Amino acid sequence: CGGFNSTLFRSAVAWIKDKKSKNIEVKLMPIGKKASAFYKRSDLEIIENFEDINSNDRQLEVSENVKNKISELFESQAIDEVSILYNKFVSAIAQEPTFKSLIPLEQSQSEEGSEETTNSSFEFEPDKNELLEYLVPRNFLTQIYRSILESSASEHAARMTSMDNATRNAGDMIDRLTLTYNRTRQAFITKELIEIISGAEAV
Repeated sequence: CGGFNSTLFRSAVAWIKDKKSKNIEVKLMPIGKKASAFYKRSDLEIIENFEDINSNDRQLEVSENVKNKISELFESQAIDEVSILYNKFVSAIAQEPTFKSLIPLEQSQSEEGSEETTNSSFEFEPDKNELLEYLVPRNFLTQIYRSILESSASEHAARMTSMDNATRNAGDMIDRLTLTYNRTRQAFITKELIEIISGAEAV
């Protein structure tokens, strides 16, 4: 996939160094074979590895498992902040390493830009706390699943671009080699003709 994984890992290493410089302990939960292989060589604490995410069903299952693990760790106060790093799909030729905060939840740009306050009251059915207990884990699951899907789409795009470049480069190389072959062949034929003509003149 070209620099698809290495670019993401460089961003992760820079982020981890920044956290460590602030004396913040970092724990990892790699998703995918490349991430698992990369972080196994590090001295960082690995909570759990999720390597097999090749099928759509498996991606949803892994998202559910990651969400459950995050909830378990947060409720036991083993962690107090969760961020996810993934390759965001921008276009078929561009992928962008992106950090997203799951805990605390990121505020949307529209909310950040709005300074207006409202005194409107809302009624909830069912109870507000009951709704939050259901919606917050669902939000975690949605954010994680979306990140996996974005990264998967980005990988397919990067792979397609890399293969397209490789095909084009191979075509260019074949053209150059064919030209070299034809020139060499023509030179060899010309040399033989000169030798034949020179021999005939000598006779």
